[in-house]
Amino acid sequence: MQEVLFIMSKIKTMDWIYLSPHLDDVIYSCGGLIWEQVHSGDQVSVWTFFSGDPEYLPLSPFANRLHRRWGIDGYSLDKRRQEDLRACNRLGVSARHHKFQEAIYRVRSRDNAYLYPTEDSIFGVVDEEDAGLIHELGSLIAESVPTNAAIVFPLALGGHIDHVIIQQISVQLDNTQYFYADFPYVLTELDTHGVADERDINVKHIPLSANAISVWIDTIRDYESQFSSFWSMDAELQRDVNLLINKWSGMLLWKQNRT
Repeated sequence: MQEVLFIMSKIKTMDWIYLSPHLDDVIYSCGGLIWEQVHSGDQVSVWTFFSGDPEYLPLSPFANRLHRRWGIDGYSLDKRRQEDLRACNRLGVSARHHKFQEAIYRVRSRDNAYLYPTEDSIFGVVDEEDAGLIHELGSLIAESVPTNAAIVFPLALGGHIDHVIIQQISVQLDNTQYFYADFPYVLTELDTHGVADERDINVKHIPLSANAISVWIDTIRDYESQFSSFWSMDAELQRDVNLLINKWSGMLLWKQNRT
């Protein structure tokens, strides 16, 4: 993407809106890239959609296990929202938290049964109950995003239900669209050239400076509640970030072609 970011940023600034399923996904995946954009003069916002507190209690056993792992006392996700604000502030970007519930909290309307009560289910098939949610989110984004802003969606690598839902919204919008590789899920799918073959999109390459990489790692550390879900020690985090950067000699974005 050097021909896009580095040339366009010298001519004019851009407005970028990154769509994050959860309170960490965009910064995990794009922290270094966002640092570069901000320092080239672009305006960047991160919109997180599934960041609301659970509405139905008691939680499923699966959700309770996750809360214990995250160190959440009670049912408020304020701890996670504060982590996201800290990371976004470190990068100099604005944050917007929508109050939709993530997959582990959503229930079926007819009987309040949890839609995704297990780890396997959140990486399975989107429940038909969520069809209305996809439409609602698409309408919200269409009404809220300025027409001149570039929207950056997750590729939904790894297949998490919430990532898939946000990615599917892209077909409802006419804005300039890019897609980011979901980190750390992308580590099991480093050869992503097939993604471009499956979509009418171009792969863009973005070099990252040493400062961008360092700040990116720091912002990932800001999500203290989530660290143990992916790494057992800090050295593993640094290893994984460097693995991705070395594989691509920077970072990649995918731009949707328009006919």
